[in-house]
Amino acid sequence: MLTLPSVQSIIDERLSRLYYPDFSEYRPARNHYYKPFTFQEVLTIGWLQSGHVYAQGKVDHEIINKLKDLLALSGVNVNRTRGIHRCDLCVPSDSNLERIVVRHNEQEILLGHSELWIPANETMTYVAPTLIYHYIIEHQYKPPDVFLNAVKQFDTNAQWNGQEVYLSLVNKYRKEKDTET
Repeated sequence: MLTLPSVQSIIDERLSRLYYPDFSEYRPARNHYYKPFTFQEVLTIGWLQSGHVYAQGKVDHEIINKLKDLLALSGVNVNRTRGIHRCDLCVPSDSNLERIVVRHNEQEILLGHSELWIPANETMTYVAPTLIYHYIIEHQYKPPDVFLNAVKQFDTNAQWNGQEVYLSLVNKYRKEKDTET
């Protein structure tokens, strides 16, 4: 007799893929375009999930405001999805079913449906879920100082494009995978 997994086990398995310890090498979500691989040039920051310990502390208001600026900047918003990841650190309630938004310059910014890509230096990039802003404000998450410095130093007028960086890495690693097989 065929035994099917429960809906809860499927949900639990998918959610477990949303947690990365800070400074983990980034593994993009598997999709029908390519097989999964790891980007050695991209480090994760702020991929929190209930059941995992995370650093807590105060974050300077200047950096929080800069992070909010970056949430509104299309060049650093990467991998937008059609669905929304809700915060599982919040106490379960009806409000968890609502989307998490941030108001910025008369604009409403939806969190939980894309990633922020912030250059660390010439060869390394940090990737954080857009929910990182919520994690800092509501759950007192304290990202590593090197990430906060990268946010602070990022020039919002720069022509840097995280989606282009992402796509170039996908192509690079896809070619490497193709030559291995």
